[in-house]
Amino acid sequence: MRKGIVEFNNESNVFDNWEVYLDGKETARIKNNLNYMSEDEKFETILTAAKILSNCPNPNSKGGRKTGLAIGKIQSGKTSNFISLMSLAFDNNYNIIVVFGGTKNNLLSQTEDRIKKMFDIDNNKRDDRDVVVLSTTNKFDSINTDQLKRMYNSGRKIIIVALKHPKHIRDVKSYIIDSNLENKPILLIDDEGDQASLNAKVANNERTVIYNELLELKESLSHVCFVSITATPQANLLIDTIDSLSPDFCQLVEPGKEYTGGAMFHGDNQDLYVIELSEDEREMLESDGVPESFYNSLGVFFVGSIIRKFRNDGKNHVMLIHPSQKKFDHKEVEKKVNLILENWLNSSEQDPSENGFKQLQKYLKYGYDELSRTVDDMPEFDLILTNINEQLNDSRVLVINSDKNTDIDYYKTRNIIIVGGNLIERGLTINDLAITYIVRRSKTRANADVVEQRTRWFGYRKKYFDLCRVYCTKQIKNDFSNLLSHEDDIWGWIKYCKKNNIRIKDMPRLFELDNNLNPTRKSVVPNVEETKFGIWTEQKHIYTSTAYLKEVNEAWNGLLFKYNFEDVKFGNLVHRVYSDIPLSEINAIIKKYYIDNIDFNYKYPLAVQHRDIQDGIESNVTVLQMRYKTGEERSFDDNNLITSNLMQGHSQNRYESDPLYYPGDRYICLDKKQLQIHLVHPKNNNDIMVPMLAFYAPVTNAKRIIGRLGND
Repeated sequence: MRKGIVEFNNESNVFDNWEVYLDGKETARIKNNLNYMSEDEKFETILTAAKILSNCPNPNSKGGRKTGLAIGKIQSGKTSNFISLMSLAFDNNYNIIVVFGGTKNNLLSQTEDRIKKMFDIDNNKRDDRDVVVLSTTNKFDSINTDQLKRMYNSGRKIIIVALKHPKHIRDVKSYIIDSNLENKPILLIDDEGDQASLNAKVANNERTVIYNELLELKESLSHVCFVSITATPQANLLIDTIDSLSPDFCQLVEPGKEYTGGAMFHGDNQDLYVIELSEDEREMLESDGVPESFYNSLGVFFVGSIIRKFRNDGKNHVMLIHPSQKKFDHKEVEKKVNLILENWLNSSEQDPSENGFKQLQKYLKYGYDELSRTVDDMPEFDLILTNINEQLNDSRVLVINSDKNTDIDYYKTRNIIIVGGNLIERGLTINDLAITYIVRRSKTRANADVVEQRTRWFGYRKKYFDLCRVYCTKQIKNDFSNLLSHEDDIWGWIKYCKKNNIRIKDMPRLFELDNNLNPTRKSVVPNVEETKFGIWTEQKHIYTSTAYLKEVNEAWNGLLFKYNFEDVKFGNLVHRVYSDIPLSEINAIIKKYYIDNIDFNYKYPLAVQHRDIQDGIESNVTVLQMRYKTGEERSFDDNNLITSNLMQGHSQNRYESDPLYYPGDRYICLDKKQLQIHLVHPKNNNDIMVPMLAFYAPVTNAKRIIGRLGND
């Protein structure tokens, strides 16, 4: 019998807290039901789940409270991972698990059905199983206090599936407390843990209702771990670390080998799979007509379906249209698409000489030529024409929104065209999706986590990836391309911290992000800091107290004394240059003496230091003592605010050949990270010399960094 998992890998410090037993009955059951995975992938899934569990409070200890964060990729199998976590928890003496399965009933039902299937739970034979599922929404699985207490005392393993809604959270709390189970080990799983759970009133020192209920539930339990599951962790990572829902630990959930995500669609080969729409084509819903690109996308869709038929691929072929969040628009698009399919069906039955057939042939030929760019086994085009009638007859349009039944009945037709908005943006799995037509984008700066959740085309699609296409505007295309590097950056930080044993609470939250995107909603993270590279930050206030000047001058002189220097002439001026001084040593002085100065962004060099560490770059800086022989005279107002420029500009009306030419302080050494120390004395007071700072870092691959510096 194998106890724990340390023996299965070479990392002796994989787990911080306790060994996890891997060979229990429920874990074996889940392994068996992960039949779509290879044995290696099953092992990795269980291993990852065990890493999460090992960081939860030991169920055999006196108790404790912790918050965890599991980060996966969009549609990569996060549900399989947290169900594996549930099985391990049951096998390791966690006997109560609560799953908050999202804010919508359709997602909750999807999650509940998946849990039952994986645990082999048959509603008609529920008493024959050790594991039982109770629900706050499903009448068949309804829950009450007496039932809960009786089941627990009889040794049953209990799963409570609950809607992420104030009443349902309160009900869960009442059931547990009224059953006297609040001191038992309990695992709380928050699926889509960045949605609704976090406090959207933090700026007003208030609490949103759901956030408050989750906090009260967690705090009412003495032996609990609250694990958030998400593919978009921006909000979870950027909230204040003292927040009870800020993670104490974090685990990355790697996707399987067959996963097709951002790197496949929006990486180096993006132009093969992403078709750029013109801006006027995005107005598909605001006129009576339909853009030519949409007819083209339908041509690609049906040609792809026929190719899958010839491959003996008996699965569905699915297209997604994402026009807007408005239900009226969904209805209008549904009408338009049904009319097109009806016309195409009629045209497919016409003589090839008829105009209708010729129009249909035109769009199918477009689809044929488009897919020929990526498909190696293209059939003859004539076979496409002879099979199109069958495919059109085996097609339907399905609207998914809060007014419509959100169940996708894959068995009814082979070809499914889905129209929807908000409900298809998060959590909902769309099987066999091949073609996406998306024109919706916020007119203002969009939130990265919201945009990323729209990538329903990600998933396990390698078997037919050559048939996949995404139609979108240039801005949307750029958003998704930029999100790829943003996501890589977040994962890179977490991997770096794990490798170097840095606690997640202490992790600098500094993530690369394009200028056109915010990381998350401002209501949850109102004070996200922003660092732009390739700019200067300059000190504006002067501090003249004797004690301050003595200390700060000694600090700088003590640092510079350790390093070699060179007097370098730039144009007609000479500055003392120190090369390759560690930025960490510079920041130690800056953080001590300059953090109260609102005009000098001390977090800029601190952010640069952390970025260099993550990128594996030597974080060294060139330090220049500007005009060190003479110092610099500057004027200040009564509030000690500089009234002239700290940094001297370039010589007006002079050329480089002129002996009096000077390029300007801002324009020297721009290929290097540099700190300029300006030795300033106030006008009409030559008795004191004050070191005032200016800092610069050149543009790197990350032109803009957002976030916060952890506990710094």
